[in-house]
Formats: sequence, C-alpha cells, structure tokens
Amino acid sequence: MFDLQIIRDDATHESALTEAERLMDIPDRSDTDTKKLELLGFLIGRYEEATLLDELPDPIEAIEAMMEMRDMTRRDIEPAIGSRAMTSLVLNRHRALSKEMIRRLADLLHLPEGLLLQPYELVRKAG
Repeated sequence: MFDLQIIRDDATHESALTEAERLMDIPDRSDTDTKKLELLGFLIGRYEEATLLDELPDPIEAIEAMMEMRDMTRRDIEPAIGSRAMTSLVLNRHRALSKEMIRRLADLLHLPEGLLLQPYELVRKAG
C-alpha cells in the first residue's frame, strides 16, 4: 500500500506506479479508491514532467532523431519548414522554428508540439 506523498525520487515513483496499477485493476473500484487513483495520477504526472523535461532533447535534436528513425532526408521535411534554404537555416540553428513550422513538423514527424516549443540555442554570428 502506497502512502500518498509528493514523489521526489525513482523509488517512490515506482511504488506510486505499482499502487496505481493495483487500483486500476480493481473491478468495482470505490469512490475513495477512484479519488486516490486520480491523485496518484496527478503526483506521478508531476514527477515525470519534472524529471523528463530535464532529459528531453532540444527541438532540433528531436527533429533530427525522428528524421533518422523514419529514414527521412532534409528534403522530406522541407514542405513543413517552407523551403530548402529555410530548412538549412533551421537545422543548422541559424533561424528559430516558427509556430507554423512547429505545427507542421509535429504533424509530419508525430512529435508533441510541446517538445518543439522548448527553447534552444541558436548559432550567433560573430561581430
């Protein structure tokens, strides 16, 4: 049995997941168990967001990883970005993704828009 608490480490996270699975498997769950499951879901989600956000790739890394996974080339994503030149500027970190590019890339590459909205470093010109 898991005592409801803020999840601050992997061991507590695992215990919370185990308890959530146990509660989900109850066929005729009581209102109390349903409320506990909802709260556990919130606590688990909060912990995973906090820990996973530190481990997420930046938007360009995510785009490149999905392109590689799907055996795509820069040419394949040009329609989502706008042109060959703009694709080069974006992937070489000279230009930031626009909101419209993010929407189209998220759809094309099946990535969450939130991942592509994360801030990332651009190459700064000297001078």
